[in-house]
Amino acid sequence: MPGYEKRKVAIDLFKHLGALSVAAIAVLVSFLPSLQKLEHGKDLLESAVVSFGICLISSIIACLLLLANIENLPDVRHKTPGYVLRLSTFSAILFFSWGVINLCRTLLVNIT
Repeated sequence: MPGYEKRKVAIDLFKHLGALSVAAIAVLVSFLPSLQKLEHGKDLLESAVVSFGICLISSIIACLLLLANIENLPDVRHKTPGYVLRLSTFSAILFFSWGVINLCRTLLVNIT
């Protein structure tokens, strides 16, 4: 099956993005009482949690689509599952990056 290793790597990527997003949300929620005392950056913190949540949902959708179409992925390239897979891939990477950026900005605003 051509491209099988690429699909396995993509599935692993989405599993790792999902796991990191769940871990980031868990850490933020566990430190929520102390983080709510921060003077600046509460909106950045909320944005980070929402971004990690969207990344998690997008990663799950992408994994499910890749697993459901692992043998016939080239055939669904120009059909709805292919477009949804591209959109979920883009949004997972984008929102994970945005969540990390907002988390770092929150920490930097409150340190200085």
